[in-house]
Amino acid sequence: MKINFEFRPGFMGLRNEFVEDKIYIEDVDQREHELLIRRKRLYHGSPHPDINTPFRIAEDTTVGEGLYCTSSIDTAWGYATHRFDARNTSEAPRVYEFEIQNKRFIDLRRQSEINRILPKYRKVLIDTLQEEIKKTDNYFRIPSITRLLENMLIKKITPGTLRDIAKTEPQLFTSFLQGEGYEGLVCFEGGEGDIGFHDTWLLFDPTSANVTQEFSMTE
Repeated sequence: MKINFEFRPGFMGLRNEFVEDKIYIEDVDQREHELLIRRKRLYHGSPHPDINTPFRIAEDTTVGEGLYCTSSIDTAWGYATHRFDARNTSEAPRVYEFEIQNKRFIDLRRQSEINRILPKYRKVLIDTLQEEIKKTDNYFRIPSITRLLENMLIKKITPGTLRDIAKTEPQLFTSFLQGEGYEGLVCFEGGEGDIGFHDTWLLFDPTSANVTQEFSMTE
């Protein structure tokens, strides 16, 4: 079992006044083909204030469908402010902190795990392509799946280029991993705007995320 200690700086929390510096102990067990997360805190940056309803599946997807978050509050602030500026809204950007418990994730920061799932996912894509070819009323997926299969042959898929196999068919990729028994994934991505390389934690079922703190940059 691997237990990490995270020191969090103080921020102004909208739900509980000022949040003092404290130690947070997370409990994540790295196993051969999974991350067993008993307790972990994550952050989600958003231009939307007061999210009191369950999280929804993200509209912009890169590595699958679900709730996109990160282990770094600074990275979450980067996304919150970048999207806030892009939307030009009158509200202040927010970062939502939440905790996930008892989840089984696949760690796609590990090249060995990517190499292990690629042949299985390639078969799923081939089966899906064959089903699409049989249809006579809708052929729009055939070119995209064909290009995806070609890219898997000519490109080396790494922990930093997972979107090359996941972005085109996010629902299919997510369903494939759920069929393997996973409830989420973690990988590396390059951020939007001036946000640097960071970890992405994708929780497939957003409704299982419970907000524990809401932070405002203006407070």
